[in-house]
Amino acid sequence: MTREYGSQWLSSVTRHVRIYAAYIDPVTHAFDQTQTDKLTLILDPSNEFVWTPESCQKVYAYFQELVDHYEGAPLSEYTLRLIGSDIEHYIRKLLYDGEINYNMNARMLNFSMGKPRVKFNSNQIPNSECCVDTDQVGVEGYDAGSPVELERLDGTWRLNYTSASDVLVLFEAAARLPFLQVGQIFQKFECRDRVDGGIVRNVVRWSIQNLLEEQEGATLLVSAKFSLLSNRNIYLQFEEVAVENIKISEQLQALIAPAILPRSFLSLQILQFIRTFRAQVPVRSPERRSPGGLYYLSYLDRDMLLGRSVGGGGAFVFTRAQALTS
Repeated sequence: MTREYGSQWLSSVTRHVRIYAAYIDPVTHAFDQTQTDKLTLILDPSNEFVWTPESCQKVYAYFQELVDHYEGAPLSEYTLRLIGSDIEHYIRKLLYDGEINYNMNARMLNFSMGKPRVKFNSNQIPNSECCVDTDQVGVEGYDAGSPVELERLDGTWRLNYTSASDVLVLFEAAARLPFLQVGQIFQKFECRDRVDGGIVRNVVRWSIQNLLEEQEGATLLVSAKFSLLSNRNIYLQFEEVAVENIKISEQLQALIAPAILPRSFLSLQILQFIRTFRAQVPVRSPERRSPGGLYYLSYLDRDMLLGRSVGGGGAFVFTRAQALTS
């Protein structure tokens, strides 16, 4: 590829692929922008996937193949984006073929290339979507019929798997919209010292690329009261939907209050307003009945919670998590 724009900094940045027209020292990570005859690829910087040396080498070999293919083309951001886009599609293929997997120990689970599933390659494992449901039925048998202990239910639970359409739609939106990031989802039950119910808060971490902090830029909070109808069934009455804990990115902070200039009173007030901003919409009023839902808590122990949505369909698998902080 040939140089097109003099000394202009050239790069292409997507969710899993960063390409720079520069040499980056693998040890110090220092950028040498004078070596524009070299392209550097940074693969999966957020560690969303589990990589093996073989799968990494496949991506690097495909990268070299693309560079060779575009030999003689202008060295422009457009050309780099074409290469980056092709590599993103190649990564998706590796994921669907089972050569890489989602990193379940990642700081944030985003599932940016599809819905949470146990296996993607249906040629290798028939009826793969049934695996979780089959295992869930087996686990539920250990605890069938015994009453839910609200003291044990109390606390924070992290969502590890779901087949519920009203939750999967969030991940589908993130897959379609490259600027949207959906992080981890939690349920926080507040029912200690209660025998009839309590409060549950559904917490969704999300972000908008370049405007908010990676993965945890904001919080969507859906609050509800729940009542214990029987040994295993709880009924939720939703109370409020809120957006809070907005954390803007360093780039946006620099735009509002540049580091090279003294921070004015106005810029500090803007930053403080964003940090403390909270928008809330009540979903219950005296004029109308609060929307609700019936859920069956099929299994509960100290570390795992299994449940099913009654009527709407869909299963949930939660594991115990640390208490959430703002």
